[in-house]
Amino acid sequence: MLTGPLRTAQIFAGYPSVHQSSVNAFIAEVTASFVFAFFISTVRKRHSHVIVNKVVQSIALALTLMSLDFNSTTTLNPAREIGSRAASFLFGYDEKVFSYRSSKWLVIVTIGPLIGATVSAWLCSWLSHCGNSKKVRNVSDKTCQTQPHLYGVHFDNLDSRML
Repeated sequence: MLTGPLRTAQIFAGYPSVHQSSVNAFIAEVTASFVFAFFISTVRKRHSHVIVNKVVQSIALALTLMSLDFNSTTTLNPAREIGSRAASFLFGYDEKVFSYRSSKWLVIVTIGPLIGATVSAWLCSWLSHCGNSKKVRNVSDKTCQTQPHLYGVHFDNLDSRML
């Protein structure tokens, strides 16, 4: 933890609690970004109303930050963390803002959210494809019913040369 005159650097960027290890902070960052991205992606697919989406996204952000922010000051956005540290360095703080815990903390807050969001997107995509799996039908099979093409209109009685 930054102490002395450097303690106010916590206004600009997030630093972990004293009792938290680097591994615990990394797991907290991955978990927070995973939960937030997974909740947003699943809710976004279910609701088409814009206002409902925004309210649910705001609630998801608030719940994620309130539940996982205490120990590691969850960033959820690596660009926010790097920009904040660069600004605090330009405002006169030492290079300790970049080398906190032997530079592990900068890696934790930049790589952790990227891993969590990537795994969340992969899992959401995989779950949505597993639920929508359909059998592929042979086109040359004449016993197969044709699917409605455009606006529910069937084209099975038209000659193929007319199309």
